[in-house]
Amino acid sequence: MRKIGKYELIGLLGRGGMASVYKVRLPVTGKIAALKLLKPNETLADLWGMDALTRLFMAEAQTLGILRHRNIVEVW
Repeated sequence: MRKIGKYELIGLLGRGGMASVYKVRLPVTGKIAALKLLKPNETLADLWGMDALTRLFMAEAQTLGILRHRNIVEVW
């Protein structure tokens, strides 16, 4: 089975201009999770630069990481 870091890759859930989201399995617990990876398309990376895109990606994760609601997925 293919891996992304320590996660077992199950499949691609979606892709946008800035990132791809994969369905993964955590190896120790077997839990299923979504893993979002910064993979911008070439045009966006050329326009904004990877440093700026990385900052935006991290800011999004930090903002979503503090939200808690039954209809919002938890960000780790």
